[in-house]
Amino acid sequence: MKKGFFVVVLLVNVFISFGQNGHFIEGKVIDSITKKSLAYVNIYTGNYQGTITNTEGNFALKVDSTTKFISISFLGYKKKEYSIKDIPHKIELQPIHFELKEVVIKAIDVNKLIVQIIDKYKSIKKKKDQKHSSFFYRQTTTTDTTCNEILEAFFNANSLISVSNLKLETGRYAKLKDDSLNHYMTFINFFYFSQITPFHIKKPKENNVVVPLQPDFRKYYKVSVDILKSSEYNSLTYKLNFMPLHGINRPILQGNLFVSPTNLLILKFKGKLLNMPITFSNKKAVLKNDVMQFLILYDTINGISKVSTVNNRLNYNYVLPSKTIKVSVHSILFNVGNKYITNNDRKLKSKTFLVYKIAHSKYDSSFWNENPIIKRTHLENNAIKIFEKHNLFGTYRKEPQK
Repeated sequence: MKKGFFVVVLLVNVFISFGQNGHFIEGKVIDSITKKSLAYVNIYTGNYQGTITNTEGNFALKVDSTTKFISISFLGYKKKEYSIKDIPHKIELQPIHFELKEVVIKAIDVNKLIVQIIDKYKSIKKKKDQKHSSFFYRQTTTTDTTCNEILEAFFNANSLISVSNLKLETGRYAKLKDDSLNHYMTFINFFYFSQITPFHIKKPKENNVVVPLQPDFRKYYKVSVDILKSSEYNSLTYKLNFMPLHGINRPILQGNLFVSPTNLLILKFKGKLLNMPITFSNKKAVLKNDVMQFLILYDTINGISKVSTVNNRLNYNYVLPSKTIKVSVHSILFNVGNKYITNNDRKLKSKTFLVYKIAHSKYDSSFWNENPIIKRTHLENNAIKIFEKHNLFGTYRKEPQK
């Protein structure tokens, strides 16, 4: 961080640095009851500046000198607001208790409800005034206990219902090289999974991922609905549960779709991608427990659902005759509004070698030092130091393998 110095405010135990260009604040968000860290919590100001907490619940945000307040919000928790000078280092969010409605509610025709949601989003998709947003993307791969790969990038993309039509703005990539003791896993095109969607207008083609909100959903899913009631706001939320039918042997999403009953807007989509094909060149290797989990959070803007964050995590065991390697790859895509949008035509397709594109663009280390959109974890920070020390960013030139 340039041109700043740390001031410790003893009364509130918050870290703030004061520089010529504004303030830099850091904190941690936890559940007020369990005291556990909360990941992907929205931290934002009235000046359209914002970030989210990382997987450890920590955040860092640079705000301009005119900012007086910040807001902290997360689905299922009470929103909080603080003066910029009174932010505690540990912010405790109180959960909103949701429970199944105990009184008798008019029976819901689940199939009819899903058709209504599909029809609603069909009409939204037809709108031509869809504005692009800028997204920050971070991907990390951990092989056993070593963070061996980091990719960070800014994308320009549509954010309506799902992220689509991605264009690369800028990025950086680094990885550790294999040696005699370590074989590291890398994922060149993992960014593609950030475009997971709960909705598809047409029937899925033979090799496409089956999603919940599509015309033939009855052929693939057993669907149930829970009616959740907020004791604080006295409002209802539909929790649609999509369970794949037996015998589905193609990629399919299993999960829960949270929908507002009043306007049928999607609030959250979480679940797993099953039957995901992963192939490696080593024919003797066996993959175990290879299921990818995802979480998509939405903001309601102008009466439609727009993607706020997309989080994907793939954990599996790479079993070789001599040893077993534990691998975890995690990606997060965060909507930062229109702050970094430029006009370029570097559209990304599913088979685009993203790393190759990044490697052939100019690497500017100062840009990444000044734009920590999402605070890195300790493991990521340590990896960054190693990559910077050995000048690994901007040096990847080999055409990656499929």
